[in-house]
Amino acid sequence: MRRKPDATMAARGSRGAPSRCLSRWMRGAVKSSALLLMVFLLLLTPRPAGALEERLLVLPPAAVEEGCPEPSLDTRWGELLSAVDLAVAGAAAVPAGELLALWQGDTLSFDALAVDEALNWGNVTGADRVLLVEWGCGEGGPRPRGRIVDPFTGEAGEILAADDGIALLRRLFPDRWIYDAVAETLPPDYRPPGPKGGAVAVSRYLRERKTYPPEALIRAIGADLPVTVVVAPQGVPVSVEVGAAVPEGYGFEDAVEQALWALRYRPATVGGKGVYGVYRAKLRIVPVP
Repeated sequence: MRRKPDATMAARGSRGAPSRCLSRWMRGAVKSSALLLMVFLLLLTPRPAGALEERLLVLPPAAVEEGCPEPSLDTRWGELLSAVDLAVAGAAAVPAGELLALWQGDTLSFDALAVDEALNWGNVTGADRVLLVEWGCGEGGPRPRGRIVDPFTGEAGEILAADDGIALLRRLFPDRWIYDAVAETLPPDYRPPGPKGGAVAVSRYLRERKTYPPEALIRAIGADLPVTVVVAPQGVPVSVEVGAAVPEGYGFEDAVEQALWALRYRPATVGGKGVYGVYRAKLRIVPVP
């Protein structure tokens, strides 16, 4: 015979079910909050150049004016491709070989008015944006002109001119240009970036965080090593390269790389405004202040 629940048991059941539901809801809310916090922190974390890169199609440039000394367009195209990869933050050029394969080995050329062709090849290659460049006559020789085309919206930017290809890219990408990443004539008011606290900040970080290479610390050994850091306008690193340490074999390279990612920097400036810039130095790492 089944027992009919008494009033006390019924009361317990009525209180327990909502309590269990509330408990599950709170656990779910905590998990959701933790996930949101993790996503938020990932968004704030500086990313090396190369993460979430924009795919930029640089079409081979054309010479558009007769009677002007014709530049070596293949060389100029190669310079543009290299400069995009090295000096435009968050961008990666579509490799030349990918285009040549589509064209079955032929090299086409495009002037700054070839917007329809830019839209077509931008869609074919899956590019986020397309760069059109042409070389015309200017004082002292050939000068480039160029514009940016968006294959998704069909919008074509203003045609800009400059003295050379590097200067043109700097004009086309003013907020993303990494100063001093390639050979260029820097503005007279350019100021390079550097770690806050100076070069000794790296040695101080290693000592304070106890990440100085243990064997080198025991033997009171220091090291010299070249470093290159691309610093964003906000004063955070977006790429770090560390060369071989002298003496080698103590693990200075990994320790210094971690320190350079963790440090904060005084950004490069042009006219007092923060810009992307390159910090290069040969650091002296020492075990004592």
